[in-house]
Amino acid sequence: MGAPNADLAAYEARLVRKMRGIAEVRLQELAVSRAREAAVRRAEEARRILRAAPAPFALLDVRGEEMTEDALRAWLARRPARFVIGGPDGVDAAVQEKAACVWRVSSLELSHALARALLVEQIFREAMRRIGHPYPR
Repeated sequence: MGAPNADLAAYEARLVRKMRGIAEVRLQELAVSRAREAAVRRAEEARRILRAAPAPFALLDVRGEEMTEDALRAWLARRPARFVIGGPDGVDAAVQEKAACVWRVSSLELSHALARALLVEQIFREAMRRIGHPYPR
């Protein structure tokens, strides 16, 4: 068994491959700031996030509203449907202000890698539902 993040990345890659021709999914990982203070790290990361993910985007954050299947389905109908997951220190207020919505995938605080894998899994479920596939059966 590999490292947990490597295992999650392999799982994501497998789901993204299965969605080829059904849904276009592109994942982009941004560098985590190396600044000493959390506020400085969040500010640096906010600049990178806002350059890479122009609005509108959905922000995934443990302090957000519960993400429901209906809300996710409606969001995925957008083109492009963008999502942002913050770094280990969370996100700067500038990112929260630009977000069209703020959702949580769990009331538990999750690692970035696990939150992303959960999001990809939900996108996969919706893609399968759209084509009438009985996933997860």
